[in-house]
Amino acid sequence: YQECVIMNKYLVVVLIFNEASAFKHMNSADFVQDMNKLAAATQIVCGNWISGDCSSEYGNGERNGNLGRFYDRCRTEGGSSPLRLRCSLCCTGPNAPAPPPVVCNSNQYKSGNVCHDLTLCSVGQKQTTAPTAASDRACTTVPCPANSQGTAPSCTCKAGYTGAITA
Repeated sequence: YQECVIMNKYLVVVLIFNEASAFKHMNSADFVQDMNKLAAATQIVCGNWISGDCSSEYGNGERNGNLGRFYDRCRTEGGSSPLRLRCSLCCTGPNAPAPPPVVCNSNQYKSGNVCHDLTLCSVGQKQTTAPTAASDRACTTVPCPANSQGTAPSCTCKAGYTGAITA
């Protein structure tokens, strides 16, 4: 857990570890830099509506080409009613939640961030490259056996030979 308390020109960060407390005093610039790192690594929770001040702040950021200040306020504003709790726009742009990781099943491989079904080698083919988590298998046509003709899976015995050709 983290609690931040402003004391004069310094900020005190209290870190709690299993009932033990550690205190770290930082000047304002260090604190803001550390909190920006923390905010970038932490998912914020936003309200599900757009208040008047939310719309106004977002619009100002768009007009001024400085939405960064809007998103920073969303991440860092404290108090009992921070902007992010009344502004669903706070959870867009750089504050948007990361998409859930894509998990493919055992009959799929992942390319980019999409699962694709593995190719199945058909009758008359054999696997030449095994599939991995990130690549499909490769199949090639099996050559017809000696004393036969045609292309698998439609191999036939050459003249003078008899029998059944099976895969």
